[in-house]
Amino acid sequence: MQIIESGFKFIINQSIENTFEIDNSEFSETDVQFHFCVRGKVNFIFNSGNYIMPISKGEKLILFNPNDKLEYSLESSGVTELISIFIKIDKFHNLFSENSIDITFLKGDNKKNKHYDKDFISPSVSLILNQMIKHDTPSLTKKLYLKAKCYEIFSLMFSADSSEMNKCPVISNNDNLMKVKKAKEIIVRDVSISPTLAEISEEIELSLKKLKTGFKSVYGKTVHEFMINYKIDVAKTLLIEGNYNINEISLKLGFSNCSYFIKVFKDKVGLTPKVFITNS
Repeated sequence: MQIIESGFKFIINQSIENTFEIDNSEFSETDVQFHFCVRGKVNFIFNSGNYIMPISKGEKLILFNPNDKLEYSLESSGVTELISIFIKIDKFHNLFSENSIDITFLKGDNKKNKHYDKDFISPSVSLILNQMIKHDTPSLTKKLYLKAKCYEIFSLMFSADSSEMNKCPVISNNDNLMKVKKAKEIIVRDVSISPTLAEISEEIELSLKKLKTGFKSVYGKTVHEFMINYKIDVAKTLLIEGNYNINEISLKLGFSNCSYFIKVFKDKVGLTPKVFITNS
């Protein structure tokens, strides 16, 4: 375990066995726990096996229970990498201060309630996690590097997707908001497909005009911009992981040809995929 500073800890758990060593005495009831499965599958085993919560590659788990010290063991399946961040609730709260009302377990009395949440890791966060695993940081600056990366993850995880939501008459209706969020789910569910606006509009049963206006208001980008940015974020992660060559990644992301993928990547990132790999 790497202690970044008082009340702020970081662990990279890597295993080729079926179990992880974890010392629960290192945590307290006031810790918010963030667990990111970068590779393989991990079972969180609570109450001596009476309750199991699994997370697989590409999933994250947030745990917070101020009323009871969380004790669990970890069981892995094959080669596994799990990144965990532990931060005191008050320290975490102070990172956001005025905006903390937008984070579920920081609202009102929720600081006194337990919070268990499993969700998918976004490509942007996945990219940072892979950088943390692979980056060979000098010991002198290691804590600073890890702290900066953890803050970057928090910033991405809790950014205000809907800061302009109440200003948009199209999505002030909760039903319309759910449809706009469904549009995002359609875009990210299969990165190899690029659905048209008409196809998305038909599937979510929202007019083209309302889809365009609502999506831009919630996510700050047009549907096309969001789709391209998402593909490029996935591309960065795949390039860093190193399991596929540039042509294979281009096909996985649904680009018509590799040359076009390289052009779009360079336009967005400022580097070609090859140079990006070299610099990562």
